[in-house]
Amino acid sequence: MSLLVFDPANGHTVNSYPLPGATGYPVGVSVGNDRRVVTATSDGQVYSFAP
Repeated sequence: MSLLVFDPANGHTVNSYPLPGATGYPVGVSVGNDRRVVTATSDGQVYSFAP
């Protein structure tokens, strides 16, 4: 499983960040006003990314 970063202007993928050992399925993504991203899986794993 990976977190994809895309350009909203054209929809092209900019980058991909792997979620090591991720199991289950993605259940949510949150983006803070400081551009930090948090995502979680159905198995309870939580991943955080900073710009």
